[in-house]
Amino acid sequence: LPQPRINRNTRNKLWHIEDLEEYENSEG
Repeated sequence: LPQPRINRNTRNKLWHIEDLEEYENSEG
């Protein structure tokens, strides 16, 4: 069974990275 704790943490990290990429692209 998927653990929501780890899943949430990983998803948060991925989202954070995506957000940074978008920010860089916008600034670029």
